[in-house]
Parts: sequence; structure tokens; C-alpha cells
Amino acid sequence: MDSTLQAMLANEFHYPNQDMDSVVALENRIISYAKKRQLITYSELVQGVTFHFASIKNGAPYKIDIEEWTPLDRQIVGEFLGFISARSFQNHGFMLSALVVNKAESKPSGPFFEWMRSLNVLPNLNDQTVFAFWGQQVSLAHQYYTSH
Repeated sequence: MDSTLQAMLANEFHYPNQDMDSVVALENRIISYAKKRQLITYSELVQGVTFHFASIKNGAPYKIDIEEWTPLDRQIVGEFLGFISARSFQNHGFMLSALVVNKAESKPSGPFFEWMRSLNVLPNLNDQTVFAFWGQQVSLAHQYYTSH
């Protein structure tokens, strides 16, 4: 198994493992943007999605308020995106979550690139390295989903 994939799968994904329906919903939402060769914002990704986690509110429906993101909301979305990237990397060789961007900067958040660095996919976090990697991932996802 590829060392990057092995490192990705070694992560503990608490929230995605509790709600596979939401994994599929978020994954499909990203894919719908990829098919149009577009990026999707974090808010567009989660807007209207109802999560269910046994570990939060005893499994009661949980929605992210896209106007007031909490640290828990960011953690949940980060885990889902990591899980989705592990699946897309395993199946297609790219990080699908690279298409999810911050509305203000039109690029993924810092934690995405920090995670890539921790996986040894990026040798450093300088702008040139980050943008080259990100562009490659976006291009691979767009190419794959516009042809499949």
C-alpha cells in the first residue's frame, strides 16, 4: 500500500464513521462541482446537510450554522474532508477535498495544506509548492469527473 494512503487511513475519523450518509452526500456535492470544473466553498458544501452523530446530542440531528462556524463544526468538516480525500486517493489517486475552498481566499484552508505536509505529500508550505500541488489535485479531479 502506498505510504501516503497508509498514513491517510491511519487517521481516526470519528465523525464520518458515525454518519456514512453524510459522507456520501458531501462527496456527491463535491463531485457535482468537479463535473462542472468548479470549486465549492465550505459553506456551500455543508449548507442544508443534516448530520447524525451518536457522540453529539445523543444522535439528534446536527446542522452547521454557516454564518457562525464553531471549532466543533470545523473539526467535523475537516474529518469528513480527510475521509473523503482518503477514499478518492485510494480509488483515483487524487485528493477530492482540494476542490473545497474558503470563500474569502478561493483556496483550501491552512489545515488542508498542513495535513498534506504531515502526510509528506508536500515538502514545505511555501506558496509555490502549495499552489503547484493544489493546482495538480484540482486538475486531476476535474479531469476525472468530467470524463466519468
